[in-house]
Amino acid sequence: MQNDILVYGSYGFTGNLTVDEFQRRGLSVTLAGRNEDKLKQQSEKTGLPYLVFELNTPELTTIIISPFKTVLNCAGPFRYTSLRLAKACVNSSINYLNVTGEFAVIEQLSLLDKKAQQNGCVVLPGAGFDVAPSDCLIAFAQNKFPGARTIRLCLSLGGRPSRGTMRTSLSQFKEGGVIRSRGLLTPVRIAHKSYKIDFRDKVRTCVSIPWGDISSAFYSTQIPNIEVYMAMPNRFARLAKLAGLFHGIVKRKPFSSFLASWVERQPEGPSLSEREKGGSRIYVTVNDITSRKSFLLKTPEAYTLTAQIAADAAIRVTADTVKPGFHTPSTAFGMNYIMKFKGVERHELVRGKRNRL
Repeated sequence: MQNDILVYGSYGFTGNLTVDEFQRRGLSVTLAGRNEDKLKQQSEKTGLPYLVFELNTPELTTIIISPFKTVLNCAGPFRYTSLRLAKACVNSSINYLNVTGEFAVIEQLSLLDKKAQQNGCVVLPGAGFDVAPSDCLIAFAQNKFPGARTIRLCLSLGGRPSRGTMRTSLSQFKEGGVIRSRGLLTPVRIAHKSYKIDFRDKVRTCVSIPWGDISSAFYSTQIPNIEVYMAMPNRFARLAKLAGLFHGIVKRKPFSSFLASWVERQPEGPSLSEREKGGSRIYVTVNDITSRKSFLLKTPEAYTLTAQIAADAAIRVTADTVKPGFHTPSTAFGMNYIMKFKGVERHELVRGKRNRL
């Protein structure tokens, strides 16, 4: 499998962590992206080969990516990088994976299912903390409660986001909120709902966000009603609600430019010590008309886990262990896939208690 995998956006925060994970597993991959200076520095540090190219390069399918069996895209926001690269991969019978949490990207990639099946390759978005752990937990919840018609997913990241995640969040904020209702993506106001959720270490305020699971969970389970929430400190939750109420003003260029400038001044991502100490929790409730069940997943820090999942998923797909076509993490690897990673715990919550599963 040596050098069968190309990592696009390898020099970004998540890309760097993922390349390190490949090397920890003893695998050589090829680095790729648009910035030659950053690629050269990364290549000198890792000893890995690199390719410099733009995604609109005419030779993308015929020369650049053709030697590889799998392309792993770590370059976000993925609305700008995913579809062109995924189409090039599918047209060349090359597996395509990314680590996106952008629901619109997952929707776009689902349309490549038939072509990927015909060409014998895999299309797998969400091969990171967004959305693999939650996708597997939701699939597990449905298995426990087959009659479920509604999913409420609440995420507690337990640490600060990377600059890339903040860029993506800002980009999605401009579009407004979205839920899945009766099987359809439905616009709503940003932070249109909030809940107090007991994550079993602390009760946190969670506000609605337009995140990838409103797409991935639907393709994994066909459950028609899905909402996603993010845990925030109370002051940020109040700001999010205000921003939702005044979305038309907040998304205008002067304010959005100010936010974009602020994002670029933030650290690239959490430090090593922050990642080693950090941890995340995912809370899922599934209901039918009369009853519900709740489940909790405890995981290592989000970016550390993303690198582990991305590398592992790319290796598995490259080894031809996944049926060709479009997949979510749980349809590719099964609902128990996330449990193979060290430090992950899964619990069913019963009236304030929890039973480890």
